[in-house]
Amino acid sequence: MIKEFKSKKGVRGDFSVNAVIALVFVLTVCCVGGGLGSITAYAAPRVFSHRGDQREWRENTMPAFSSAIVNSDGIELDVTETADGQLVVLHDNDLSRIAGVNKNVWDMTYDELCRVGVRQPDGSISSIPRLQEVFDLVRANEGAAGAFLDIEIKYNGHERGDFIDRIAGIIHANGLEGRCVVTSFSYDCIMRLKGLLPGVLVGKICSQPEDFLALYGGADIFSLDYLTASAGTVEQLHAAGKEVYVWGVDDASRAYGAGRLGADVLISNNPVTIKSLVSAM
Repeated sequence: MIKEFKSKKGVRGDFSVNAVIALVFVLTVCCVGGGLGSITAYAAPRVFSHRGDQREWRENTMPAFSSAIVNSDGIELDVTETADGQLVVLHDNDLSRIAGVNKNVWDMTYDELCRVGVRQPDGSISSIPRLQEVFDLVRANEGAAGAFLDIEIKYNGHERGDFIDRIAGIIHANGLEGRCVVTSFSYDCIMRLKGLLPGVLVGKICSQPEDFLALYGGADIFSLDYLTASAGTVEQLHAAGKEVYVWGVDDASRAYGAGRLGADVLISNNPVTIKSLVSAM
């Protein structure tokens, strides 16, 4: 059953605080960037919540996704699988950091995983969700700004042979081809999925400078670490018809920098503040 979770506090910080942050950001643009006219060539980038809205909720849990769907332009999440082949949303290979259990996800069945609780900051317990639960949330909130998914495939080498096929299958079964992209550090994974779902945009995640187009030219999107992105790289990728996502954008200086580069999407652990900043660009 899909439950609707509401933030107890709403947007963290009241309007006046966010307005002051945005004003400081605009003044920084004017002073450092040579005035607002120097950045108007770029549309404001979309802001995706990294593993959901983590201001009040733990990462990759349904409350974090429910908050993100109304407080950002999209949700980045991670998909892996259990020992019995269930597609679940989890970033790490093991559960020690998120749930205090020193076991690998590939050694646990879904029923065993369900008995592991993730304690939220408010003391409530959340389960590790199946990918289908997140899809149900997106479909139930079709008109919401954040009803768009960046699905990162976590490939750890313990997956079944039809792992990618099942991800493609569940996207298609839910009719979400137009409301998601699929990304991964594994180029083979995204190209396999692209072959199964040609209409879905796929992205290569990159954490260091490379000859991106020569190595990964089949990708539609390049998702770059903020420290890897440069104006020349973004310009080259855009000239080749690629979209550019930038991750690790968690403060005003990085939001300004990534916006100046012309990034299409910023992925942030602090989506509400970053979204308020880029709206001033």
